[in-house]
Amino acid sequence: MEFDSGTEGLAGLQKVLQNDSKTKIKVFLDLNMPIMNGWDTLDELRKVDFLTKNVNIYMLSSTVNVKEINQAKEHELIKDFV
Repeated sequence: MEFDSGTEGLAGLQKVLQNDSKTKIKVFLDLNMPIMNGWDTLDELRKVDFLTKNVNIYMLSSTVNVKEINQAKEHELIKDFV
């Protein structure tokens, strides 16, 4: 599945995992999205416990900002930064 914003993505994840709570999902999350950026999406995702247990997040970005890269690599929900 593909979503155009963090808001749509969170709703899609909730729908999928409500139907099958054991499904493991890989999410490629862009830092720069409309409506809700990657950091905001992570904040909302953290609030929904069953989502954080079943979702592996890989942060995507074209940023060269070392601070953002390090923040992503140290974030507990992010598996890797691409």
